[in-house]
Amino acid sequence: MIKAVFLDYSGTAVSIEGKDMNEMIRIIVKAARGTAVPKELVKYWFERLDEKERTCILDAYQDEDAMVYEVLKEVEHKYGFETDRDRLHDLNQHIWRTADLFADTESFFARTSVPIYVLTNNTASYVMNNLMQKGVAPAGVISADDVRAFKPHHLIFEKALQTAGCQPSEALHIGDSLTSDVLGALKCGIQAVLLDRKNRMEAGTHAIQDEKGREYTYTCLHSLDDVNI
Repeated sequence: MIKAVFLDYSGTAVSIEGKDMNEMIRIIVKAARGTAVPKELVKYWFERLDEKERTCILDAYQDEDAMVYEVLKEVEHKYGFETDRDRLHDLNQHIWRTADLFADTESFFARTSVPIYVLTNNTASYVMNNLMQKGVAPAGVISADDVRAFKPHHLIFEKALQTAGCQPSEALHIGDSLTSDVLGALKCGIQAVLLDRKNRMEAGTHAIQDEKGREYTYTCLHSLDDVNI
């Protein structure tokens, strides 16, 4: 029996795509003056953030704001240009603080009878403030800052279980990343749903292996409307 839902924030509960993200890309591409293909640059940006999140743990931990600033410097160095880093950093933070709910998020909160906790690599205070302002009220927000480790590290999932007061088998995690959300949850014994909003994968049951070759199963869905608790 499911007693708690753990819900990812960016890309799952809220959309980070929009005018602020487009403005960030426009500023960087303009500064690059032809030295970077936009799609290549965006891909590099997210790959470096992902790599940093996997290595910034405990004593080496940096919060998301500091990490974004470091990646901006790396992007400039790689493509040989300079930008207004403070402006880009502010835009990036504004995305997290004001991101719009997906159309199915509010109804998911309204119809789900068990507590919903948001698990995020972002700062808990502005995640909670944004969701509350948009009309949804999580039972709590568990942030990477709480444990000094980012998803998919086991510490953040264990903190969520402790906060919710339930066993791994009593929780369900929903997120849009196979590695950070799905595999991270499964390795902690938590059932997992991949929310594939862009329909890249067929809905249904799929298998995934971890780095040691252990196989797990998860469910792929295309909308929160399809989640049945």
